[in-house]
Amino acid sequence: NAFGINDGLVVLDHMQGFASGDLNISETATAICREANKIVESTGAAVVLAAGLGTRMKSAKPKVMHEVGGRALVMHLLTTLEGIGVARTVVVIGPGMGGGFPVQQLVLRVASSAAVPVVIDADGLNALAASPAFALEMRAPIAITPHPGEFRRLAESLGLDLDPIDPVTRTRAAAGLAARLGCVVVLKGARTVVSDGLRAWTCDAIEPALATGGSGDALGGVLAGLAAQFVRPDAVTPLPLFDAACLAVQLHADSAARWAAAHGHAGMLAQEIADRKSTRLNSSHRT
Repeated sequence: NAFGINDGLVVLDHMQGFASGDLNISETATAICREANKIVESTGAAVVLAAGLGTRMKSAKPKVMHEVGGRALVMHLLTTLEGIGVARTVVVIGPGMGGGFPVQQLVLRVASSAAVPVVIDADGLNALAASPAFALEMRAPIAITPHPGEFRRLAESLGLDLDPIDPVTRTRAAAGLAARLGCVVVLKGARTVVSDGLRAWTCDAIEPALATGGSGDALGGVLAGLAAQFVRPDAVTPLPLFDAACLAVQLHADSAARWAAAHGHAGMLAQEIADRKSTRLNSSHRT
């Protein structure tokens, strides 16, 4: 079950989620929700995600019931966030939120006060970069998933001279930002790098099909699905957020490779990765 509010926030636990939808940019919400839904379903915890402000739905595809935007959206989400850490197990925030001071305040509120894992992407990262001394607010268990442009803005805001593009320096860059912020950094791109500041792992995959709109949002969704199940003290097999991020990146890359093997290296839609992710995860469990 899920309550949809608008693009930008997804809150998941084993049985509930907050999905999002906007009539013009619902692809973002759809990608995140479908990814998280498939990952959780494929490992046996039934999650049905839908959207609609204050309306319970029974559909795995987000659907807009009411639109809330601007400051009203932020105030509504701030009220909603009061219960996070009690009834929820993961937060994804950023895609499709836009900019402005209210969004900055919302992202900082989540980053500073959530007691559950938080995945920050897209506009959430831009909101952090635009907020003075945002590093002081990073107190929740956080994974950020920047592409090189978002990474540069974050690094420049912190006064760090880090190169996220050069293959020679990407690992050092990810580790440097992770150490500075005390979080997990997923530096997206060819050979995505994951670091928590103490260790780093590089995915060997280079798949052009992933260079499509919404692909990063889908990665946030699969990381959310994994974190909701395994980055929790009561999990049967608990994982650190770093390990969940590495698994999400590899699963994302493998799923894109499977799609490319069937269709070629261009034209993939973000939503098309979900089915292949669940198939890949089930295959991994059997082996």
